[in-house]
Amino acid sequence: MGDPTVRPAQSIAATAPGSTAAVTAPATPAPATSIIRRFTDLIDLRQRSYIVFGDPGVMELQAPKAFTMRGTSPTGEAWTTALLTSGQARALQERGVRVVEDIEFSVPQPPMESSEDFEADNIFGRDIHQVTQLNAMGPAFEGEGGLFITVDTGVGRHRDLPATVRFDNVYTEAPEDPQADARSHGTHVSGSAVARGNPDTGGTRGMAPRASLAGVQVLQDNGRGNLSAILRGIERAVEFAREHDGFVVVNMSLGANARQDAANDPMVQAIERATREHGILFTISAGNRGPGLGTVGTPGITPNAITVGAMDHRNTPATNDDVVARFSSRDREGGPKPTLTARGVNVRSTLPNDGYGSMSGTSMASPIAGGATLALGQGLLAMYRRGELRVDPRELVKTGEFQRIVAEASLDNPAVASNHEGAGDLRIMAAYRLFVQRFGTATTAGPAPYVPNGRLPQASYRTPF
Repeated sequence: MGDPTVRPAQSIAATAPGSTAAVTAPATPAPATSIIRRFTDLIDLRQRSYIVFGDPGVMELQAPKAFTMRGTSPTGEAWTTALLTSGQARALQERGVRVVEDIEFSVPQPPMESSEDFEADNIFGRDIHQVTQLNAMGPAFEGEGGLFITVDTGVGRHRDLPATVRFDNVYTEAPEDPQADARSHGTHVSGSAVARGNPDTGGTRGMAPRASLAGVQVLQDNGRGNLSAILRGIERAVEFAREHDGFVVVNMSLGANARQDAANDPMVQAIERATREHGILFTISAGNRGPGLGTVGTPGITPNAITVGAMDHRNTPATNDDVVARFSSRDREGGPKPTLTARGVNVRSTLPNDGYGSMSGTSMASPIAGGATLALGQGLLAMYRRGELRVDPRELVKTGEFQRIVAEASLDNPAVASNHEGAGDLRIMAAYRLFVQRFGTATTAGPAPYVPNGRLPQASYRTPF
């Protein structure tokens, strides 16, 4: 790999063929900001983790131990992580090499908020009642044949979760990693989506209880992980999905402040490519940095993902007392996120080693939406294969039409700004009816009446679904 010592930033460009111009003094005086930046580069010798895109051969300035993770970008570029000073990173950028800081992501800190009328045995409230109507239409509408992938802190063992779980830890080289989740976060998320326990006997039942489950651990035991680990996790999730013949949902209940706009964000690019090329639906938590505006981070800014905010249903069957949870991140004024909301306060689900617990946060709302859309998508796929639907729902995911219909069917509260609640609160049965209206065939049973934009007549506004 060459000299294992870290060379000064000036020598990086000079060691590469044709790089002399990168270190040649400009003919005209440099702007003051450029001078300050270069001075900072010279005195700041701290090494940080960066992602370098392209031929790893350009990184001969680093010791082999600096390469901690490798992968392939959405455009097919190889990438690798390396420890660099800011000056070294800038010198590579001046040579036309794409270099991105390997920023840290984490699971949003669970807010210490709850409804005053919280009941410990309440699981999902209206959400479970809505999806139960969908589940009753057959095993496919319970998720049978579909796959839910948790990209999170891991997945612990639990009697209510599927017995066979595909699991991968991006921090190890083992072909098969043992299930683990020291943080409990990923296990809780998984249960909300696919748990198959019996609530009448103290168990937990998720939105798609017949679906398969896969877990990719991208966050370490402290709940934190870098961009490079999550990019590798997305690649692994796509590998799982491509081995599967059903509808696939990937849930990402994690985030970080967005350093770039969506068009240039490496994680957004990876998610968009997986959606566009493979028809994989991503559900992503909006974040717990509300109520301030412009607090939706990455990957929540992904255009074709369903970004989920948290709604507080107050544990009542009525809808007119629902409020967007104070902690739920909001977009900038007029922004497109979140896509919609789902229950995110006092959600009871699975914990490792057959435990149960309640958590609040957009992390909890996202898998409720993810599990419900998985049950819907797999059921629609079964209808398509029987000739009852004209379009494969996975093709609709690729174009974003599936996501738009789910959002359109949500229950909008006209008094709440769209950058707070998105299109409104998830209404999965209304989404099913709309899909059938638009794409059903002559053999499809007639759907129940659909109310555009989820705005119910005042007389029925208090009904749950």
